[in-house]
Amino acid sequence: MLRRVGVALELRTGGTRTHKLTVDLNSGAGELYELVADPGEMSNLFDDADAQDIRTLLEGYIASRPRDTTPDRVPPAPPKTPVPTTAERQSVRAPTVPHRRRPLTRQTARRARSIRWRNARICRNWSSKPVLRAGKSAR
Repeated sequence: MLRRVGVALELRTGGTRTHKLTVDLNSGAGELYELVADPGEMSNLFDDADAQDIRTLLEGYIASRPRDTTPDRVPPAPPKTPVPTTAERQSVRAPTVPHRRRPLTRQTARRARSIRWRNARICRNWSSKPVLRAGKSAR
């Protein structure tokens, strides 16, 4: 239930593409706007005799949905599930699958050979040169 300046309001709104009706269920007061001609909703047609047929139609829409006119109820919260302990989480782990080696294709085999060749060449070059450390001379 909505309160405005201490007055309880039970507002319900119904509408079509061209008209919008808002009615207070307690007092019967309301607002009716023609959305095409008055998009800013500045002229209230609720008491206008020319708009009586659309008002009756929209009030019928509101009355046809009685469940929407009942006060809003918050659904009950779902029950809380207990948080599992660390031991319980570890016991629920999925079984591990052994890793399978992918078969070599021509491209991956060629790449592996070039990497092995380059590494062997770098190692050969490193082993043939003496390593100089700070403060020490080569023997």
